[in-house]
Amino acid sequence: SPRLADLLDKGHNSFQIRMPYIKGVVHKVDFASLLSELEVTFIVDMWGHKHNPADVDMILTDSMFKGLKWMTDNGLSWAEYLGRCKKYNHALYVSGKDKIEPQDTTELNYQFLNTLSMTDEEFRPKDLPLGFKGSPEQDSRHWITKTTETEYYRLVADNEARRRYFTDKLGEDLTDNRRKLRAELIAKNALFIDEPIYAKELKDKAENLLGRYAMGKLLVAGDNRYLSDDLLRLVAYMVKQSVGKGAAYHRLEQEFISDNFMYAPQPSYEKNDYYTILRSPHIARNEEVLVKPMAPGELREKYFSHLSYVIMVDSRSLIPERLGGADFDGDMVKTIADPLVNKCVMRSSTKLPLLKIPTEQPLIADANDWYARFVTVRNTFSSRVGQISNAALNRGILAYDENTTSEDKVHYNQDVETLAILTGLEIDSAKSGIKPDLSEYIENKQARRSIFLRYKTIAESDEAHKWYEPTKNARLKKYFESVDWNSVSSNLEKLPYFAYMLEHKTEKVKISPVGDESLFVFAQSPDWKERLDKTTLDRVASIIRDYETALQRIRYVNHIPSEMKRKGDVYRILYARGQENDYSVDELYSLFENMSPQKVRKARHGLEDTRWHLTPPEERQHLLYGLTDVMGLSDYLDVLCDFSHGGYRIVGDIICDLDDMHRNKGIKTNIAKQKGDSKDLQAMLMGIERADDYKAQIIR
Repeated sequence: SPRLADLLDKGHNSFQIRMPYIKGVVHKVDFASLLSELEVTFIVDMWGHKHNPADVDMILTDSMFKGLKWMTDNGLSWAEYLGRCKKYNHALYVSGKDKIEPQDTTELNYQFLNTLSMTDEEFRPKDLPLGFKGSPEQDSRHWITKTTETEYYRLVADNEARRRYFTDKLGEDLTDNRRKLRAELIAKNALFIDEPIYAKELKDKAENLLGRYAMGKLLVAGDNRYLSDDLLRLVAYMVKQSVGKGAAYHRLEQEFISDNFMYAPQPSYEKNDYYTILRSPHIARNEEVLVKPMAPGELREKYFSHLSYVIMVDSRSLIPERLGGADFDGDMVKTIADPLVNKCVMRSSTKLPLLKIPTEQPLIADANDWYARFVTVRNTFSSRVGQISNAALNRGILAYDENTTSEDKVHYNQDVETLAILTGLEIDSAKSGIKPDLSEYIENKQARRSIFLRYKTIAESDEAHKWYEPTKNARLKKYFESVDWNSVSSNLEKLPYFAYMLEHKTEKVKISPVGDESLFVFAQSPDWKERLDKTTLDRVASIIRDYETALQRIRYVNHIPSEMKRKGDVYRILYARGQENDYSVDELYSLFENMSPQKVRKARHGLEDTRWHLTPPEERQHLLYGLTDVMGLSDYLDVLCDFSHGGYRIVGDIICDLDDMHRNKGIKTNIAKQKGDSKDLQAMLMGIERADDYKAQIIR
């Protein structure tokens, strides 16, 4: 209901929810007004109880209630379920929401690109330059990488677009005040665009886009949406259950979604005759779905047109099955509006068979068998979907390469379709407990390894390396030099090369920061520095000094270790003497934890002054009591006063760790209370130790 949606988060219309045994997505719909318009005064729940629609805040289907069968079999009522939720403090948990900002583009990933029936001319025409001197928009043709290449050109080579990147955000409700101020500066004086803070953000954005391009993440017209059953049909079902198939039902029935039609309200992209729906993981070409937009009726437009993050389809159609067995409990799909992509899908997917994932009977195990319980938990959290995807990609590149002909294409195509089914079984194994046999495809590597996956492995690797290992950049350089790119026919496998050349061949703008006189009106006078107010200058200089001092202190405090760094040494000594099972390190530390900070500091100096490490055995107990003044050491004197294997270090390690801990606490407590601090510095440091972004806190 709108009432509950506004309570959860006003402004959002779709919510992923979780409760014990409940999982799904609910949408903000004024169903009470809709039913009132249809003159339906009550609805009936699955237990036969009548409800006034105005009193209902949420309607769930039985598919969302995963515990329904178990509750029914055990005679547990809905009221008892809610009672137990209340008893154990369970609440409605929102795990995801729709996006408020409109979307006009979405990303294709390498799995989607691999299955598209696309020639190299549609992917990227051969006569295109590898880098651009002018915007790709000037070319009237359309190709699949054009949107991404155009966006890259705007970020690195188009001065006006670089400025708009910042100024376009002025119309948005920015929560980050610093971004708003930077945008206002650019709007006031465009020459600020070459200042380091702006140039770095544009450079980072371009590099990120280029990296995604190389990994097959291409921008195309479209958006991301929650896949949903026809909600109007759901309302009609409630009407039928309550008052039968009367006038109200027939009025709703006229607006049902059927066959391969869909309803996606408020698209931000151009309307088309057809759209493509894609869902991850995407393995085979059979999982591409082509749909037609429906013309919404009066009731649908009135009560559902605000759901801009939802795409509704007929659950009775083959659309969910073609999407790898998708459901309506929170699955996200991509709605592709790019005409070229839709043309490629229309060319191939309508001729392909449906891949139906078989339903496995759940594996029943003895709950009292601890090994069976371990296997169940292990299988629940160990997924091989990534391995299946890689195996399918290796074969899919050979099966779907539109630019070559091969006798093995049919064989590899069958392999890919089988792997798509195995992916569904692997996902379902978390619930069924039955793992599919993948040995033929993962252990027996019959297909060559894709050069795209070789690049992906290097690009996703960590920057860290051993001194004798090549750096990540060196490995990438060797990769590009080792491949004969003229012989690569797969569109997907050429992507890293296209991205690499786009970076090196595109003519970028020259970053040339201008002088102060071009940025500030007051700096246009030759003697502007001499005319500045000395009081203001001194004040600004004082604030800058305090700011730098505050940053230095916070950086120091943030890098103070919180752990007792000498505990490892104490354990080493106990282990060397064979006492690691007789005494725990924490146990020994706890003997001295009640000492005051002053006594700990005094004991630390005393250990050094009395040369504790040279104390004769007969004097050690007396000296230890004198230094620490701690009672209750009698049961531990043997371990504390035993100097074998470096044992004299135990007391010193503990005392030094405790002294460091008290000292660090004092530093954090007194960070804003040091003698000689100015009022500005004290104000900057107030509450700073509790702030995550200490720079932002200081600025505030």
